[in-house]
Amino acid sequence: MNQKAQNFMCEFALAGSEFDIGELAEATGLPRRAIHHYVAEGLVPGARGSGRGAWYGEEHFFKLSAISALRRDGAKLEFIRATLDQADDEQLRAMATAPSGGE
Repeated sequence: MNQKAQNFMCEFALAGSEFDIGELAEATGLPRRAIHHYVAEGLVPGARGSGRGAWYGEEHFFKLSAISALRRDGAKLEFIRATLDQADDEQLRAMATAPSGGE
């Protein structure tokens, strides 16, 4: 996802919008399987609701976007966990919107 699209999705999330799993995958650039993995690992809270009614919000979007950026930069899971545990909301948003080291 290019930076303009990423910024749009950030605004969308900040507006209190909700994402289904497909929209969240597209917005974060992560496959559904990876999202489920990060939920299972406890890096991201589970969806609100269940089945087809499950939805994700701002917290999910920013944490997953930060994870995606950290992974692109080569971060390991342990480092990501520690980073997310220490980051406040503002820091998560900054990580989620920062270009990766390779861009």
